[in-house]
Amino acid sequence: MFDYKPERSMDILTADDLGSVSTDFEAFKAESKYEQNWKVTGRGYTNEKLRGSWKTIVPKTAPKIGDLPEVMEKVIKSTWKFSEPKAGAGRGNHFIGTRGMPQTLANVVYGGQTYHPQVNPSSTVALPSKTAIASDWQLFKQIDRTNAITFRGDSRPPREIIQTYDGFTPPSSRTDRYYLEESIYPAFKRYLYQRYNRPLEKVDFLKAVDSALPSPAEKSLLIEYLMWRQLMDSESMHLGRMVKDECLKSFISTSTSIDTAAFFGTRFATVPGFVYVTLVHNAFVIPMEAKHNWVNKESEIAQFGPISAERIVGFLKVDRTCKPISPIFFRRSFRKREPEAFEKIFKIMSGKLPAGGL
Repeated sequence: MFDYKPERSMDILTADDLGSVSTDFEAFKAESKYEQNWKVTGRGYTNEKLRGSWKTIVPKTAPKIGDLPEVMEKVIKSTWKFSEPKAGAGRGNHFIGTRGMPQTLANVVYGGQTYHPQVNPSSTVALPSKTAIASDWQLFKQIDRTNAITFRGDSRPPREIIQTYDGFTPPSSRTDRYYLEESIYPAFKRYLYQRYNRPLEKVDFLKAVDSALPSPAEKSLLIEYLMWRQLMDSESMHLGRMVKDECLKSFISTSTSIDTAAFFGTRFATVPGFVYVTLVHNAFVIPMEAKHNWVNKESEIAQFGPISAERIVGFLKVDRTCKPISPIFFRRSFRKREPEAFEKIFKIMSGKLPAGGL
């Protein structure tokens, strides 16, 4: 049924792309009857009808879906309770906010102002509650969970994702330079301006972070950065906040839509990228807006914690227009262990559209 091991499999994917990854993967030529579908007008991230038509593919060999992981239960029961800044909260002259302060103290500190933007450090009020502090952790128990075979896009090649970094790690644990410059800096810049009305240039931010012996001003900025990290960490396990803004969150976003994955893998159709096939366990099916007032625009299934290298079971390179330009690679063990799922994913990566799609 499949054209096994195409002769030109290395024309597009070089040794710099693959490294030693190819020893665990097999290359397949796309099924020809579906290839033309990649050229159909209307494919891609902007087509909402198509994005909502992809069905979840559930593996047969996966752990049983149980109750929330123990760590989540502990967090819900002991940590994530409704809280607001208390009187006198702060560090030095920097108060977290005035909500909860005696009005006399608020008058002294903020000149009668009764609310201050920093009570919402992440600027992500994504939930039905209008409070800036996440307080609805019990909703976790109402969200559907599943084992699934999904897609995730990334501009980095398999050599880096699988061999160097041992899979995908959640934003809360990323320390690479690109993430520091393109995600951490913009979010911190926004926070600093909201809290202190202070603009911040990227060069100054990176100088403060990189300096081994910072000046007093740089040291102050670095401390603010670390304090902000702690504030963000307090929300890192909240799924609703992750949907609104992934920065520093503890979930990895995957999708049932290959088009969505390709769009993100190409950095929004600006550079060539990769679509990876991921095996997620006990993942959360992000609710549609009508269910919990959380917006699910990506047919998203969120994995709490890392997706290790062995659970990346396939990949495909795409050009900046999100069209495939390489053979389809699958992990040998996945093809043998999950033959039905393998065939479904193979056809999708070849170009097959979902029923009721375009």
